[in-house]
Amino acid sequence: MIAHPGQETLLSAQLFAFCFLGGAAAIAVWTEVRFPRLAPQSIKAATLHIGATIIVAQVVLPLATGVLTHSWTLAMVATFAVALPSLVYCLLAAIWVIRIAHAGLRGRFH
Repeated sequence: MIAHPGQETLLSAQLFAFCFLGGAAAIAVWTEVRFPRLAPQSIKAATLHIGATIIVAQVVLPLATGVLTHSWTLAMVATFAVALPSLVYCLLAAIWVIRIAHAGLRGRFH
């Protein structure tokens, strides 16, 4: 359960995770729609973004959360200044790969 130390629980961890992921997905979709020029134009460029998301997820996030979770304030910084942008980027890279794959397959089955 998520609560400030010494206070009652206001939000379950499962509900927070659901809302966090939903918010990150909404930001990723908004970014794709609002800034379509950010999307890579080739599968090679999209693959580089996927590689970057793997590095972020496997290296940057564990380091940041290990360093920034010693207090309540630092945990919030780790959550919203490191984890949220990282998750948005991972989801955005997935959207880009899906779009490129869709564009590549569009003419093959019609």
